[in-house]
Amino acid sequence: MRNKKTNAKLQNNAAGWASCEASSGGGVDIKNKKKRVSRSVRFQTWTYFFLLAALALFVLWLFQFLFFKSSYRAMKKQEVEKLGEKIVDRYPGEKGDNRFDDYLRQTAFNNGLNIIVFNVGADGCALDDVCFSAEYISSQFNAGELAGDDLLSKDNPHIIFDWSNFYSGIKGKDKVSYVKNYKNNNYFVYGARLNDSGSYLYMMTPYIPMESTISVMADQLLIATVVCLVLSIIVSYFISERITKPITDFSKVARKLGAGDYTVRFKGNGYTEIDNLAETLNYATTEIGKTEQMRRDFLANVSHDLRTPLTMVKAYAEMLRDISGGDEVKRVKHSQVIIDEADRLTGLVNDILNLSKLQSGTETLQMSAVDLRMLAKTVIERFDVFSSRDGYVFDFESEGDCVAICDIRRLEQVVYNLVGNALNYTGESKTVKITAKGNGEKVRVTVRDYGSGIAPEELDKVWERYYRANQNRRNVVGSGLGLSIVKSVLTAHNAEFGVSSNLGEGTEFWFELKAVCADLPESKNEQEKSGGRKNREHK
Repeated sequence: MRNKKTNAKLQNNAAGWASCEASSGGGVDIKNKKKRVSRSVRFQTWTYFFLLAALALFVLWLFQFLFFKSSYRAMKKQEVEKLGEKIVDRYPGEKGDNRFDDYLRQTAFNNGLNIIVFNVGADGCALDDVCFSAEYISSQFNAGELAGDDLLSKDNPHIIFDWSNFYSGIKGKDKVSYVKNYKNNNYFVYGARLNDSGSYLYMMTPYIPMESTISVMADQLLIATVVCLVLSIIVSYFISERITKPITDFSKVARKLGAGDYTVRFKGNGYTEIDNLAETLNYATTEIGKTEQMRRDFLANVSHDLRTPLTMVKAYAEMLRDISGGDEVKRVKHSQVIIDEADRLTGLVNDILNLSKLQSGTETLQMSAVDLRMLAKTVIERFDVFSSRDGYVFDFESEGDCVAICDIRRLEQVVYNLVGNALNYTGESKTVKITAKGNGEKVRVTVRDYGSGIAPEELDKVWERYYRANQNRRNVVGSGLGLSIVKSVLTAHNAEFGVSSNLGEGTEFWFELKAVCADLPESKNEQEKSGGRKNREHK
């Protein structure tokens, strides 16, 4: 009974723990999801656009309420001063000029000004008095106050409401400007001396009260702010969607690519950068697909090439154990088969390792001056067994200085692989032609067979690993990596190389290295023997 209660209690606790873990895990998932959303390009783009709009509106409000009044007054002051300078320049020097009077009236009307041109003199006045005579009077406002003849006297000072300050300020100066408060309003006053005979310009304009204007503008700006913020949210959403959609699509396509689907294609959206990225990713996808196919082919071919000799080794080892152990002739024969297959495996492994080193760039080339003519002869001598046993002919021809800078060990491997490849495909003619020619700038080596040739559409594929051209081939041992090794070595030497072929006429492989303007001792001796003439040998 106690055990049942204990078990029930443990089950309840386990259920509670599982529930807590599930709820905790759910909370973590929600947190991670929110974090991923907040860090997404779409959300960040939307946020930045919205903040940009908000910042622009903030700056607009700031300038509207902090600098509007001062900006308006500075602009009004500058405007009045420019108009005053123009009036001074156009003053005719006397009163009664109708064209000047019309100009003043038009200027006053267009700019909200009081303009008075007057003369100050002491003739006919008491010594303590100042006599005024108005030459021109124009006003856009307070026109009733400007009527009459006796406008400028100390008994009628309301036209120039701050006369004492103005006159004391303008005396002895070319111009004066200041702000004066009059009847609870601010006015900007500008004065200038017109000539030395006592003629002056007086200009006055009120600063329009800004409170009501600012209030109206604030209401309109508030509505505009709300509209702008709403529009910024909508526009920024669509812009972020437009920008991030290809990235989202790229992620989906990349998942398919990661799953092994190399037929997928990335699509742009019209933006140059996105289109370039899509083009680059499509190229990478194509190359990855090719590499994957080559990897599969490589593994399939290597597996096949390894399986065959291993099967032979095992079969003949069993025969050696069970059948031919006591028969010396059979034992030697079967042992030789095992040795040959082991050599074949060793050659295949060595070729794979060599190709891997060359393509990974981990091997450093040991560069030196090499006579490619002597190198070719050395390689041909290694194929003497085919001449004596099977009747193959190796036609070697050399001309000129054939010394070049290269890695002698790797270039020997290149020539050996090319000659071996030609030997495999030369067909019934059993002839392989090798030439080495130098023209002072480059050394060109060619290896030609006289087999059935290669179709034009297959020429670019001959450098691929395990590629087999559709032509007659000798039944000889080969790893299928020879031409891939040739390409890798020549590429590491920055050499020019290629292949040309005609169906039914054979195939020619060639490469060129930069010549060295110096002869090795061996090449000098050869030239002395041949007299510098063209050399041709048959083996």
